Amino acid sequence: MFVFFLSDVQITLAQLEARSNRTDADTAYKQGLALAQKAKSEGGSMVEAVAALNAAAEQGQPFAATTLARMYRLGDGVPKDDAHAEALIARVARSSDPVVLFQIGLSYLPNSNQQSEEKNVDRAIPYLLRSAQSGYGPAVGPLGFCFMAGSTERQDFVAAFQWLSLAAAQGDESSRMYLERLRPRLTAAQTTEALQRLNDLRSRMSARPAGLPSVTPYSSATLPGQAPPPQTAR
Repeated sequence: MFVFFLSDVQITLAQLEARSNRTDADTAYKQGLALAQKAKSEGGSMVEAVAALNAAAEQGQPFAATTLARMYRLGDGVPKDDAHAEALIARVARSSDPVVLFQIGLSYLPNSNQQSEEKNVDRAIPYLLRSAQSGYGPAVGPLGFCFMAGSTERQDFVAAFQWLSLAAAQGDESSRMYLERLRPRLTAAQTTEALQRLNDLRSRMSARPAGLPSVTPYSSATLPGQAPPPQTAR
């Protein structure tokens, strides 16, 4: 004989509802991406895409929120609205998921044919840093770029060197290019410090437990307008 307590049933129903909501949110997110990509390729309206992404974001889909934030920050298919972009990011800013943190950071960076804004580069740094320190590989190169191209208050050539070096060693060509531009700007003392910090960073990274994912279903390549850092350095 099985005895079911009301609290157990309520918990089960809540779990099923949460799972259903996640499924609905993911479906709306994927639909929004498909509609956005179609609108871009055909030069059509983004209205349906934005509606689907909004529905997903309202249901807690974090990548829908970061995608919309980037669109509004850049004016990509929607009116440019930095305040609305920040409101969307606020919904997911407390996440500890390194992939979500990476996408938040990326939402502040421009497309390759656009000039970066120092204030947005500065905003990206904390999210990309947390993602990279968690071992998420795709965050490493953009983080190095941000330390190189940030404002006077956040610019750190030594940190830029260590993160760009790590990304370049993993085969990232953009990071290698930025690293070559950075080298002449370092003093001898900064170069020595950067190399020491790079060795320390590599030691910490190699000591991480195996199994940390380096790719996810929601990589930057799946998102409309999500591009690497621009091809010009400050």
